[in-house]
Amino acid sequence: MSTVLGAVQSIVVDDAKYLGRGQSLSCQLNPWLNTIIGGRGTGKSTSLEFLRIALKRKGEIPKSLEKEFTKYSQTSKDRQDEGLLKDSTKITVGFRKDGGRFRITWSNTDDIYDIEEETAPGVWCASEGDIAQRFPVRIYSQKQIFELAKHPQALLQVVDDAPVVNHRDWQLKWDELVSKYLSLRAQEREVQAGLQEESVTKGQLEDVKRKLDVFEKAGHADVLKGYQLRQNQSKAMDSWVTTWEGSAEQVRDISRSLLPAELDLQYFDIGNTDDKELFDTVKGIRATFEKLQIEMNSIAQRIDDVKNSWNQARSDLGISKRITAASQEYTGLLGQLSAADAGDPSAYGVLVKQRQDFEDKLKGFDKKRETLTQHQKSAEEYLVKLHEHRALITKLREDFLKDTLVGNSYVQINVIPFGNKLTVEEEFRNLIGRSSGGFDRDIGVVDGDEGLLAYLTQDQSKTMDDKIEKLKSSLLAIHENDTIAVDSCKDRRFVSHIQGLTPEQIDRIQCWFPGDSLDIRYSLKNGESFKPVEQGSPGQKTAALLAFILSYGNEPLVLDQPEDDLDNHLIYDLIVTQLREIKQKRQVLVVTHNANIVVNGDAENVIALDIRSGQTRIVTQGGLQEPSIRDEICRVMEGGREAFTQRYKRINAVIT
Repeated sequence: MSTVLGAVQSIVVDDAKYLGRGQSLSCQLNPWLNTIIGGRGTGKSTSLEFLRIALKRKGEIPKSLEKEFTKYSQTSKDRQDEGLLKDSTKITVGFRKDGGRFRITWSNTDDIYDIEEETAPGVWCASEGDIAQRFPVRIYSQKQIFELAKHPQALLQVVDDAPVVNHRDWQLKWDELVSKYLSLRAQEREVQAGLQEESVTKGQLEDVKRKLDVFEKAGHADVLKGYQLRQNQSKAMDSWVTTWEGSAEQVRDISRSLLPAELDLQYFDIGNTDDKELFDTVKGIRATFEKLQIEMNSIAQRIDDVKNSWNQARSDLGISKRITAASQEYTGLLGQLSAADAGDPSAYGVLVKQRQDFEDKLKGFDKKRETLTQHQKSAEEYLVKLHEHRALITKLREDFLKDTLVGNSYVQINVIPFGNKLTVEEEFRNLIGRSSGGFDRDIGVVDGDEGLLAYLTQDQSKTMDDKIEKLKSSLLAIHENDTIAVDSCKDRRFVSHIQGLTPEQIDRIQCWFPGDSLDIRYSLKNGESFKPVEQGSPGQKTAALLAFILSYGNEPLVLDQPEDDLDNHLIYDLIVTQLREIKQKRQVLVVTHNANIVVNGDAENVIALDIRSGQTRIVTQGGLQEPSIRDEICRVMEGGREAFTQRYKRINAVIT
């Protein structure tokens, strides 16, 4: 059994147009099956829609129904206005979860939400967090359920909200992978741009070498080559010294930071034996560090001595004398060249330095090539990770639906990977910067005969992965001016447009995949002859979706008149039977006109509403065992007495 994700304890409405004026409308709920009953227009649906507002669930209303639901969140300006809120309306929801009690309050005055937690009996303190995430609840009106059946793609959002699917966390990981891939591709292009200088540098090096040949072939090659060698040797010695000549100061820096801070004495008493023991220990440790400090300063001094010894010994080394001699010979040669007007004597030194600089720069290009290869490899690896992560969300959805609907005789729901045809063209046009339309023959449509998007549905022998890859590779070929790909286009302006896409746009196309879709089927009879839900009657469509909604989840479930469009057989076999089962593991709140749901669903809590002086009031509230509840059910609900008779027979059959 899954863990219960909390329960709504109360819904309190103050100063709405028809609810909570004069006195609060306070619906107290229990953790099992709660039902709200009453005649038409008594505010039953309004109370649930106010719950939706307070728990930030308005975004779950399908766009096709938004206009119809506007009145619940609209402030009334006069009596004729449809709005059901007043400027001062306040909605407070009590919620219990994880052993704690919370209070969520929404005020229409400034459209402000507050969360409070009861930290002690009667003591409420402010709490933080996302209301929809912290206080999960599922709210469905009958019209919502019917819309889900008409537009199965909307049901995917419900699937994605399931904890085992957790699309929110999946999306965070997806965004992270996309960002990393785009970053690697950008770095790759940056390195490639730097490599374009390589051929220029090689040409510059050849020119310098040619000029040096003039000097080196003028009968003074040995002097010039010797000078070049000795200069390189001198540089190598200097580079070696720089690796250690600062070591003494580094050791002194460590020594200066080595000594521990003084112990803060304000919390200790020198006269206390335990405290004195601590003082002595601390004093001993500081003494040890002071000795280490002295030793490190001694090491630093020894390093200084080594450095001084090197400086004194270097000039006496044979190699140093050869370096000096080569420099003197070179200086003499320059004098001779100058005296003989044999060219710019200073040019040789400049050219030697230029040659060294260019050679060093070319070595840098080798490193850049290594970096480029690594970026390309990493980008490919992240592209593979993106493919795997995209496949993961499909797998999570498939596993969830398989586990949820196993043995369900009313509905089958299967995931169609990459099958969302409704948004493919819009998404693709946004990617290539052509959301305004145009290029219809080259872009095409899903299920069409021509254009790039037609690849997604043509050639049934190929997998969807292969079809998506073909679409992307064809687009990339046009971008790279591939002759065959370009010639296949119908409009040259489309070619120009694609070739004008930025590298990042091309990279984002590589990260794109069509969304999944759902195939929903309903059973005509006892789990047999499943047919596409699109072919069903309104009642069959509603039954199929209700079967799914009632099959999973452990957060509170709120249903508004789920019995509409259903015959009595379906109401009992589907809704009543399921409610009796699921209320053991999750809280349920149902607004209904059907006595069977209340009576044979064994509702533990019945809230009866009526209109008194133009305001919704609670007439009575309690369990089915209370006479006032039974009387109200029989008074306002058609088939109330028959439902009680059926209930007594059912209970009696179990007892006997």
